[in-house]
Amino acid sequence: MSSHDPGHDIPQLNHHTKASLAFHKGGQWAYDRVGMYLRLAHRQMDRIERAMEDWEKSPARVNEPSKVGWAESSRRSAIQLQLANDALAEVHLYFSAITIIDNMLVVVTAEIGMLESRKELTRHRAFFESCRAARNSFEHYEGGFPGRPDEKKLFKEDDPSRQTLMWGLSPDVYTRGFQKWDISRASLARLVEAVEATMAVVHRLLDEKIPDIDPATVKRE
Repeated sequence: MSSHDPGHDIPQLNHHTKASLAFHKGGQWAYDRVGMYLRLAHRQMDRIERAMEDWEKSPARVNEPSKVGWAESSRRSAIQLQLANDALAEVHLYFSAITIIDNMLVVVTAEIGMLESRKELTRHRAFFESCRAARNSFEHYEGGFPGRPDEKKLFKEDDPSRQTLMWGLSPDVYTRGFQKWDISRASLARLVEAVEATMAVVHRLLDEKIPDIDPATVKRE
């Protein structure tokens, strides 16, 4: 007689299944998309690094007419601008992914019985709001024009005619006016920390709400 107990082959309920049982449709949908957009954020970080590397290594960085001539300098300036714009587009999508993750976590933690996870998410609110502001700097940039609500973010208060950098990029920092955001691996690590901490509480609460199946309690024919 085999010592193998077929009862132990019964799969335990994973958290995805538990979420589908415990959450409303909106909560189920949001739960799946937390992981979806976290993976996107990882891919975007890879793409940011490649775009920044292309920009830094390109001959377009050398634009002095005295070295390459006016025609070549103009051509390289156009290439440099294109490469910078490519990198900025990747940064935009990175912060967009983070903002969507935040939105989805808000939906998940608003589900019945998830109050403790909502409190955990609140601990990371400053990080997510900062990333939302970075996303908004791409999508609502006109708010910083003279006479608009966010004018002080782009113009010196004592001399509105002196405009600061509209956009700025370095390997680790994205700049918009007087505001700066981390776009290094440290930013991604901070995101992962926030998501894992919040989802750990969500999963613990799901386990308490819907315990795993105990194979010993399952009746076998």
